[in-house]
Amino acid sequence: MEKDCIIRRAKPELDDARALLAVEHESLGDSPYSPCQVVSVLARPEHYAYLAFVKDEAAGFCSCIQTPLGREGQLEIDMLGVVAGHRRRGIGSSLIALGVRKAVGRGVRSFRAVAAADNVASQRAFQEIGFTRESAVDMMVYEVRGRTPLSFLPQGWTWRTFFAGSLRAPPLSQTFEATGPGREVHHLQDARGNLVAAAECLQVQTMAYAGLWVEEFEAPSRRTAEWMARALAERAKALDVDEVGYLIPHQGASETPISLVAAGYENVGEYLVLRGDAATLASRLGQQAIQG
Repeated sequence: MEKDCIIRRAKPELDDARALLAVEHESLGDSPYSPCQVVSVLARPEHYAYLAFVKDEAAGFCSCIQTPLGREGQLEIDMLGVVAGHRRRGIGSSLIALGVRKAVGRGVRSFRAVAAADNVASQRAFQEIGFTRESAVDMMVYEVRGRTPLSFLPQGWTWRTFFAGSLRAPPLSQTFEATGPGREVHHLQDARGNLVAAAECLQVQTMAYAGLWVEEFEAPSRRTAEWMARALAERAKALDVDEVGYLIPHQGASETPISLVAAGYENVGEYLVLRGDAATLASRLGQQAIQG
């Protein structure tokens, strides 16, 4: 790592919020938030953001979100940025490493990151500390532009949401679980009461937007997939968030992307999902977890 670089957790204070935004605007340019709004995000209990300083100048940041997944939870490394003059000096990987060590100290055992397919520097930073590539995905986003509810289901069809428990029934091939704060499961039934589609989602607040992440999505036809996608857009309106996001794996010949486009979603680019587990990452880092 660069000489004279100090990395620490960002505090929910205006000075740190301004420093974080200065790096974010120069490196990524995604956040529309004011310093006061960033302070509010930093104060959320699931947020863990880290700042790198070189000679008292903010040089990089990493924003992480701890999400419910099983008993231990999962750490999402959501945003990573280093200003141009300090790149290729190990700051990015050092920011990630500190976030991982802190999370392991809290008992987190699963880690995930998403990097743009053409962002080789970010991919390298994750791989340097032990993350491995899991899959290539397309990021589909529904941007909420109005709050007026819209009718979309055929007569007699129903859409329901539950916030605890699991769902597994034909024709679904996987289990959908609502476990932990912000995690919810949606399902559609036709006029005869048959289950026709389901989605598992997580409410999130990042440094750039409030949204609904689609973790799992299954529908047997293009039509039911479109209606499920529309249901999630309506849920986002009710939650008063900015967008719905879904990472669709490249494998297979699924028509789901076509259905999402028909429902108003946009493909915003190709990304890579990278994952790590606590044992592998701790071994790679070669140090004990830092508590806190």
